[in-house]
Amino acid sequence: ASTVAQPFGDVIALRNAHLARELAQRAISSRNARLPLSRLQGSPLLLTEPDLRLDAAHGLASLAEQRRAVQAELEGLTGMAPLKAFLTQLEAKVEYVARGGDPRLLEGCLNIVLTGNPGAGKTTAARLLARWLRAHGLLQQDVFVERNALELKGTHIGWTCPQVKEMVAASMGGCLFLDEAYALSGSRDGDRGDSFADEALRTLLTELENNRTSLCCVLAGYPEAMERLLRADPGLLRRFPHILRLDDYAPGELAAIAASTAHARYGLRLADGVREALAEHIAREHRADIPRRNASLAVGVIEAAMNRLASRLAGEAAIGGAAPDPAQSNAADPRTLLAEDFGILHRRASEEGERAAVLRRIRLLPAEL
Repeated sequence: ASTVAQPFGDVIALRNAHLARELAQRAISSRNARLPLSRLQGSPLLLTEPDLRLDAAHGLASLAEQRRAVQAELEGLTGMAPLKAFLTQLEAKVEYVARGGDPRLLEGCLNIVLTGNPGAGKTTAARLLARWLRAHGLLQQDVFVERNALELKGTHIGWTCPQVKEMVAASMGGCLFLDEAYALSGSRDGDRGDSFADEALRTLLTELENNRTSLCCVLAGYPEAMERLLRADPGLLRRFPHILRLDDYAPGELAAIAASTAHARYGLRLADGVREALAEHIAREHRADIPRRNASLAVGVIEAAMNRLASRLAGEAAIGGAAPDPAQSNAADPRTLLAEDFGILHRRASEEGERAAVLRRIRLLPAEL
């Protein structure tokens, strides 16, 4: 009892028998790994204290620690306001049950539809959602099955139904994430579509209905295409009671994503004031590209800036000789991106030159008249 109470006392109220079953399964796995095959065959199932010591020393952190980690990740996520609001509502239910509320409040269907333009973070949202649900005890297993919806369709008659059932069974107790789910739509641009897609959708809905509270299924896709899918079968809205549309990123959010990408992937930082200037640059030069690219636009901006950084440093090295100016200490730093690496100063200089030319033209007008 003390072995369970110490690392898992914070989640007993949430999981009860589910937690007991999972601990038993882990203990059996520990026993099987400890004993040689010769002793396992034909021997009774006997669990000893080493098998039951399910503490941090054996790599099993409590769900409370997982909650803190996933909450920190959620708070550090740029944008995703609809997802954050949805999880805040779920967290209120979890807290209510933890304080003595009816546990049946958490036994509802968790299936969800995520829509958003390209690069809006649908895959990121689905992965984080699964980790959040697991950390808060709403998923029984640490299982995340990620597939393209096209993989549900069989290539021959009779293959689709078993394929869908196998995928759902593999996700049991965890989360099944189906990207590009609109591939299951029975109608596409006014055409009927194909029978494999229809069979896959019907089988999926049946399996989800039969296992309504045993797993979380997430369907993701572009907004217009997902609307067609939801219209294709009235049963979809019953099986997927939650629909979240992820908004396009604002220019300031894209600048933040660019800065975090530069640091996480390449160990680079943006010089002081560059992030704000980059947000203005994106709003001015790339606003029309945001719905088509979103986060990939921020990544592309960083990759282009890295190329300019390399060219700039190579040019400075070729000139050489001059003593570095302390006021320009960032200029020679190979890990600092300047505004000119994003083409911002060049653009401003060009605009200022155009304005100066216009002003000179205006001053010459009286003489010409």
